[in-house]
Amino acid sequence: MKLATHLITFAKGVCMGIADVIPGVSGGTLALILGIYQQFIEAIKSINPKPLVALLQWLKGGFKPEGREAFMEALGTIHLSFLIPLGLGIVLAMGVGSAIIPGLMESYPEIMRGLFFGLILASVPIPIKLMPRDNATMLAVAAAAAVVFGVFGFVVTNPNALVNTTSEWVDVTVPEGDPMDLKHAIRRGPSSLTAEQVFWSERNGALRDAIKASAPDSYAALEAKHNAEGQVVATDKRALKRRAQDYNDLVVPVGTVLHVPRPSHLFIFFAASIAICAMVLPGISGSFILLVLGCYYFILNALKGSLSQLAHLELPVQSLAYVGLFICGIAVGILSFARVMAWLLKKFPAPTMGALVGLMIGCLRGIWPYQSTLDGQLVNVLPKAWGSTELMAIGAMVVGFVLVVILNVVGDRTAAQQEAEQDPA
Repeated sequence: MKLATHLITFAKGVCMGIADVIPGVSGGTLALILGIYQQFIEAIKSINPKPLVALLQWLKGGFKPEGREAFMEALGTIHLSFLIPLGLGIVLAMGVGSAIIPGLMESYPEIMRGLFFGLILASVPIPIKLMPRDNATMLAVAAAAAVVFGVFGFVVTNPNALVNTTSEWVDVTVPEGDPMDLKHAIRRGPSSLTAEQVFWSERNGALRDAIKASAPDSYAALEAKHNAEGQVVATDKRALKRRAQDYNDLVVPVGTVLHVPRPSHLFIFFAASIAICAMVLPGISGSFILLVLGCYYFILNALKGSLSQLAHLELPVQSLAYVGLFICGIAVGILSFARVMAWLLKKFPAPTMGALVGLMIGCLRGIWPYQSTLDGQLVNVLPKAWGSTELMAIGAMVVGFVLVVILNVVGDRTAAQQEAEQDPA
């Protein structure tokens, strides 16, 4: 029975890990759908330094039996029987999912977003069922919290409301040796902007001149697309990906100096802390928060740039510093935020659940199936024509909705059976 429980927890971790890979979907939402949200928060809250202190004292004392007992007792304060299988599932799913899910999102964006829109929409009643209903005042506060956080979620999931976080522009010179494409050049900064944004920045006239001289046909094609921006509605995500690829693949002549922006180290630490909190909250995607804070591409560039430079036997000091601070921010954010959420759920359960309902409803904006890029901005639209893709997105939405309903029914019946077994009278 214990093994079966661990396998179920592992499977739930897999679901949460897959959700965290998908832009617009939160692992916290899946935890809520799967009925382990409060247990998840309490488990994270249980993480503390006592086992480490006890271990050091045991080692210092020469491995005495009493030291071992103290260490095992301290280790028991952490919910390892839940965290280990759940964590393994999350890590495995994020590793595998990062190789599969983005491809599905790029190839079938409307269908995948429809599926997860249905999943989230059907999960809205879950926190409502968990609300205590014995206090009318608290229920009124819960309703107000739902409205406030619904508006907040709606605003936050607007990918066009980006924060300008650039604190400095740095020079990057393409070194002697093998030709370097623009994608790898901006990672040496690292850059908080995409290759296209860096290319057309006012500060990079020298870069454009170098490309115009070395590859006039490529430059002319990019300039024509750039000048036409705002006159064409782009709905083909694969076409948008190819557009980005055109900039990524530009070969930058050796010796060219380009200017790339990057945020402060302290800002990256705080951004990581906030983003990981969003991943814990149902409804809000951490990747969306990083996008809004202007750090999404920067962190990707810092991580990939570090790996690229290490592969070329170079020490990427700046990139590694940013990655290290990002990881520290994640650790601090998740440990501190879990304690806050656990306290709120204990002291103010109805308003907290109301806020979660509002977040989930408001954040549905970010996962609406039908989106287009108009005048350089991503907007939600209604289909002008109902073709096979649009109808399949509706079908996926229904599948996601029904799946959550079935999970809830099965979960309620299982909980009722367990309660009956514990109290046969």
